[in-house]
Amino acid sequence: MAVTKWKRQFVDRVRIFCRGGGGGQGKPRSGAMGGDGGEVYVVAKDGAALFDIAQRKDRRFIAGNGENCSRQAFNGHKGKDCRIAIPTGTLITCLDSKKVLVSLDKVDSTFTVAKGGMGGCPQTGPKWCGLKGQKRMISLELKLIADVGLIGFPNAGKSTTLRALTGAKPKVANYSFTTIRPHLGTVFYPDYVKVRIADLPGLIEGASQNVGMGHKFLKHVERTKLLLFIIDINGFQLSEKFSFRTPLETISLLAQELKSYSHELLKRPSIIAINKVEGRQGQRKFDELISKMDADLSMDIQFQNFTLNVKSMQKELLRSFMLTNGNNNSNDNWPNCMHLCPISAKHLEGIEELKVKIHQVITDIRANQS
Repeated sequence: MAVTKWKRQFVDRVRIFCRGGGGGQGKPRSGAMGGDGGEVYVVAKDGAALFDIAQRKDRRFIAGNGENCSRQAFNGHKGKDCRIAIPTGTLITCLDSKKVLVSLDKVDSTFTVAKGGMGGCPQTGPKWCGLKGQKRMISLELKLIADVGLIGFPNAGKSTTLRALTGAKPKVANYSFTTIRPHLGTVFYPDYVKVRIADLPGLIEGASQNVGMGHKFLKHVERTKLLLFIIDINGFQLSEKFSFRTPLETISLLAQELKSYSHELLKRPSIIAINKVEGRQGQRKFDELISKMDADLSMDIQFQNFTLNVKSMQKELLRSFMLTNGNNNSNDNWPNCMHLCPISAKHLEGIEELKVKIHQVITDIRANQS
C-alpha cells in the first residue's frame, strides 16, 4: 500500500542524512597510517528520481570507515564511498547551516556532501587516532531544467500540446489534473537545434499562495527560458465552486499568479497558444477573442516582434499583448508576449507554425546569453 501511495505523488524534495566514514587507526611506532574514511557524494543522472530516495525506509547514507593499519597492509585502505544518484537540476542545501551548497545542472556532475575523516597520522594527534567523518542533514530539491515551460489551467491541453510538439507520451484525458508530475519532451530542428519542453502540473487560482500544487509548480517555471501559455478557447472552470473564466480572463489570472510569485517571471519572453481552435466554430470564437482584446484593453504597443498566424486578422487588434515604451503601467500585469498562435493540438493544426515561433525565440535568447 505504501508503494501505491508514493506512485500517486510527485516528489520534488526530500531530506536525507549523510555521514562520511571515520578514519582508521594509525600506529606511531611503526609509522603506519590509518585509511581515510569514505565520502558521501551525489551524482546527476538522467532517469534518476527523488521518488526512489523518498520511498526508502532508511534515508541515511553512510560511507565506510577507513581501515586500521595492519601488518598485512601496513597503511589502512580508504573506506568505501557512498554514491547517491539524483536527477539533473537538483538543488542541494545543507539544513544545518541553511546554505545552498550546489546545483547539479549537468549530467554526471558530482558533489561531495559529507567528507570522510582523516586516517590516523601525525596530523590527527599524538596517538594517531582516525578522525570522525562529516555529518550533515541535506535537502535535495528538484528544479526542472527545460527551455520551454507549458503554463495553463488544468485541462487546457498542455499534455496534448507536448505530445504534438515533441512526440512525448504524457497521460492525456478529458479531466482536470491529468498531469501530477512534470513530463519532458524534445523538439529536434533541421538545423540541429534542440529545445526541451516541460509539461508541468496545471495551475489553479491561488497557486502563488501555494494553493494546489502551488509553489511546486512555480519553482520549476523559474528555470525555463520561454513561457508557453496554453489557453482553452472555450474558457475554463475548475469546478462549481469557481467562476467560469473566459480565455482573456484566463490569461490575466495566469499572469497574476506568475507576478505574485515572482515579478521577474512575468517579464520572461512568452508565447500564447490559443488551443482547441477547431472548425468554423473555433475560428469564430478566436475572432471574437481578438475583437474583445481590442475592445477591452487600450494599450499603445510596438509591433516589430509580433506575428499572428491568421491572415484574416489585423495586427492592430492584438496590441494588448505587446511591449510598450514604458508609458503604460498596466502592461506590468500582462505576459511579455512575442507571438500569439491559434492551434488545435488534438488535430495537429498550427503546430508546425508554433514550432517555428519557439525556434525563433529560443535562438534569440541563446544568442543574447552567449
